[in-house]
Amino acid sequence: MKQLFNETAKQRVKQFLQAEGIKQSFFERKVGLKFGDFSGSLNSETLRRILELYPQINVRWLVFGEGDMYAQDTTASTLSITEEPIA
Repeated sequence: MKQLFNETAKQRVKQFLQAEGIKQSFFERKVGLKFGDFSGSLNSETLRRILELYPQINVRWLVFGEGDMYAQDTTASTLSITEEPIA
């Protein structure tokens, strides 16, 4: 299950990079990954850094594949990946 999550989350990150015209090597450096580390596992710290650096990403899209790629407002994208929004 964890591997499936990592693969789908990485695919969504790659979709975002392509949509934004960002090279993977630039992204890796900016997020603080060693060259080629993005091919490995995405952990919660890496996801947190991605969402801090790219607040326009919809956290629910990145983590769960739900909704649009882009957050409607930046406050929604800064939610902790372990928190559920209050209805």
